[in-house]
Amino acid sequence: MNLRIVLLLAGNVVFNAAGNVMMKLGMNKVKDVQLNTLRAIVSNLVLNPMLVLGVVCYVLSLAFYVFVLQKVEISIAYPIVVACTAILVNVAAQFILRESIGWSQIAGCVVIIFGIYLVVK
Repeated sequence: MNLRIVLLLAGNVVFNAAGNVMMKLGMNKVKDVQLNTLRAIVSNLVLNPMLVLGVVCYVLSLAFYVFVLQKVEISIAYPIVVACTAILVNVAAQFILRESIGWSQIAGCVVIIFGIYLVVK
């Protein structure tokens, strides 16, 4: 895998994880609000800056991913992206969202890293 592909994969993973974290931060502000009217949906979702920024990150993630698929087999690209995103989201959840990460999640990340090694090998 050359440097360009690695950078595209990294861009995909970073924007994907950032999108997840931003959407979580945005939805933390929506707690217990009924989204049963158009006005409630617009005011709580469409006008929620962190949520919108998270969606933008997802779109950027998709842009990186389609360029990855041009150069890498999907059977290799998809597992790498999903696994790396899962690990990065766990790290971000602990440091940005202040969520507690248990030993089982840490062990799972270690297994994921080993799985990435097997897929790339």
